[in-house]
Amino acid sequence: GPRVTAAWDLDPRRPAFGVEPASLACLEAHLLMPSGCGVWSVEGPLAAGAELPPEPVVFLRGAAGTVLAIRVLSAAAADLRPAGFKLVADGGARPVQRLTATFAAGPPARGALLALDLELRETLDDMAFAAFRREYADRPVAARLDGTRFTVAGTLPLELDLGGPADRPRRVRFAPTLPADVLLLVNDRDVAGWDAARDD
Repeated sequence: GPRVTAAWDLDPRRPAFGVEPASLACLEAHLLMPSGCGVWSVEGPLAAGAELPPEPVVFLRGAAGTVLAIRVLSAAAADLRPAGFKLVADGGARPVQRLTATFAAGPPARGALLALDLELRETLDDMAFAAFRREYADRPVAARLDGTRFTVAGTLPLELDLGGPADRPRRVRFAPTLPADVLLLVNDRDVAGWDAARDD
């Protein structure tokens, strides 16, 4: 469908992370985006170098009125929340830009926990795009951390049990669900079994 909710626990303090925290120069998370898309806030377009708050709402605007809305949600816990985001266009010859969350500017003594609420719209003209930005930004979507349970509410349901320090996070509740033998569905087709060259 046109909506996705996903979450990541990127905590180098956990053994499952597989890297010694002291060996890291920093702790950041990057969302890579095509450089051909305009990046917008609710108010208007954003330029490279723009600094954004810890839970930004941004919109990628591509050709033919295609728009991807992105809401970043994080835990209120200070040691898991990003300090902020920055829009960076340093891809050089590669057609990419990035939205970067900084959790630690040096070797991390903390973790990172965040979720993305994504929605895709198509064929939006300028007026419809402006209306969608306002409507999407005003939605009451929130993330909450209660003990080891990280829950996203107000969009597709998502609940993670982070477990103890030595555990891997485990999804408790999420939607939509897939059949056990399917990796990814695109337009109701199993991508693993789909030969695009033979598709009519």
